[in-house]
Amino acid sequence: AQVIQAVKKDMVFYRSSGGGVTFSGGEPLTQPVFLKALVDGCRRLGIHTAVETCGCFNWAAAEEAMAMLDYIIFDLKHMDAGRHKALTGASNKQILENARRAAGLGIPMRVRIPVIPSLNDSPENIQTTAEFVRDHLPGAVGIELLPYHKLGMSKYAALGLEYTLDHITPPDDARMAWLRSLITAAGVPCITPDGDAESEADPPRLTVVR
Repeated sequence: AQVIQAVKKDMVFYRSSGGGVTFSGGEPLTQPVFLKALVDGCRRLGIHTAVETCGCFNWAAAEEAMAMLDYIIFDLKHMDAGRHKALTGASNKQILENARRAAGLGIPMRVRIPVIPSLNDSPENIQTTAEFVRDHLPGAVGIELLPYHKLGMSKYAALGLEYTLDHITPPDDARMAWLRSLITAAGVPCITPDGDAESEADPPRLTVVR
């Protein structure tokens, strides 16, 4: 009830922007009962809802909450199972299966790839991801490439934590444009952060959820 009261304060902005509430984290789908209650509360108020997920959650526990959403933003970090485990500490098997299940709900789904140079920005990984989206995720409206940045370095320092990626340089615009071209060449729209879609055909305009 406290969260819903906070959400209601911004309803005028949701109406004027066409946006709504995005549940992020951490991983919101590891708290499915609480998430379902929040989504239900937003729906009763006519507020559009979205979730950002890394895909690593128990589907049976989260399915009801997922099915109530208006929009899904689903991260796919790496398609190679071994490389995914080396980078994240977990296999991508559950993540890919949850992506397939989420696509089957018929809810618009944006697939997002956090692009980290030398770790997951190879053309093979980008192309394989695009092909997976094209062939297995009929509910996906496209792929968004999210370039790596170093904005979190000061927070790590303030917390006394080691920042292990300070040697990585964020990808430049030319690199990002080339990676997007690999996605559109596979027949999948590539969504820019402002909600525009790039494809070889005339793409639909997509609603930006803020």
